[in-house]
Amino acid sequence: MLAALTARLPYYMACTLLRVARNTYIDTDHAATLVEHAKRLLRTP
Repeated sequence: MLAALTARLPYYMACTLLRVARNTYIDTDHAATLVEHAKRLLRTP
């Protein structure tokens, strides 16, 4: 059960980063950095 939960963590972390990145009060450059981090997390096996 723990292994299944930890396997999903990168997905949930990426979703959270993308949710934060779309807020209007986040600077565009910082939002782009958050999106890049989310992409890297989603590529993680």
